[in-house]
Amino acid sequence: MITDVIYNKTAPIKQGDWILEESEQTHIEDILITNKGEYRQHPLVGVGALNFLNSTLDKDTIKKRVSVQLEYDNFKVDDISLLRDGSIRISARQNEQI
Repeated sequence: MITDVIYNKTAPIKQGDWILEESEQTHIEDILITNKGEYRQHPLVGVGALNFLNSTLDKDTIKKRVSVQLEYDNFKVDDISLLRDGSIRISARQNEQI
């Protein structure tokens, strides 16, 4: 399990220090939303999922792009489903660190 600072609508600070929580979901969300080139230290990271809205890409191509990016970040992808409402359901877990 990966822990990191979780950012949401409330400040992740308690008693003057950052709160660390399980962060796999946050990492997946970041990878999906980020476009390639946004992280200078890792310019190939990012799916750019918002660019898929109203695009002509087929579902298999989108699933492959998501899968490759998650595997690059050490996730084991079990399933990716593209839902009718335009959302993506991902079943993945972080591989154990050695």
